[in-house]
Amino acid sequence: MSTTALLTAVRSEIRPMVPSLDAAAVADFVESIASEPRFFGQRTNVPMRSMSTSRLLHPIAGPSFVAIVDSTIVGLAHVELPRRDRGAEFSIQVRSPWRRAGLGTKLLRSVIFHDDLEELGSASCLVARNNRAALALAASAGLERRDLEVSLIELRLVFGQSARRCA
Repeated sequence: MSTTALLTAVRSEIRPMVPSLDAAAVADFVESIASEPRFFGQRTNVPMRSMSTSRLLHPIAGPSFVAIVDSTIVGLAHVELPRRDRGAEFSIQVRSPWRRAGLGTKLLRSVIFHDDLEELGSASCLVARNNRAALALAASAGLERRDLEVSLIELRLVFGQSARRCA
């Protein structure tokens, strides 16, 4: 059965992450994502800064949204609020069995339309040049794209502009 058929057969939900309710499930999710092939198909045991469990569960770090299927977190979007040395960053991760079923799009829309984030102006993330799914998602949402080096591309979400394109 395809992923799309699976999602049609079960109920999926996108909602804000609630640290007191979701702590154990987020920890399981982060561990499962860390063991999946990511950059250039290679496994990495160094989690992205914004996907570390302790950062995700700390509300001052920024808002997170979860994609839930059958009471299990299968996707997560997070916005890391800006600090003195860098701007806002965002990340979206979906477990491999649930990719290409629209959950990444729904998670991105949750970030784009989150009321408290528009004042940030923009947020960015880095993706591997060969991550076709992320690049297609970014193009469909109207994210700005900037080639950084041979292997990386920066995607920039401009809150008001991206919201108009996704409406």
